[in-house]
Amino acid sequence: MVVALNCAPDGKTPVQSIYERFMQLRAVKWIDEIIPYQGSKDLELLALSFKYDIRFLGSDYKNKEWDAKKIEEELGIKPYFLHRVHGLSSTELKQRIS
Repeated sequence: MVVALNCAPDGKTPVQSIYERFMQLRAVKWIDEIIPYQGSKDLELLALSFKYDIRFLGSDYKNKEWDAKKIEEELGIKPYFLHRVHGLSSTELKQRIS
């Protein structure tokens, strides 16, 4: 499994540093590689450079546009939408921390 790690999410300020997020992902035994990226151009290059079959996205992207969607469609990369059922929220976590 290859994970693309967004270093600078648009309009969001992650609570954890990029290093902390990287180290947490690195601890997951099923992840083979972590690729940091910043912005849509990097995601397009990633789609063109790596051979992957599926892209996992949050269910909030269903019926919407997302970065590299056109290239992934051209390459036959299928989206798989993950439904959030755990009730956890990064916004709520930030509020509790502050």
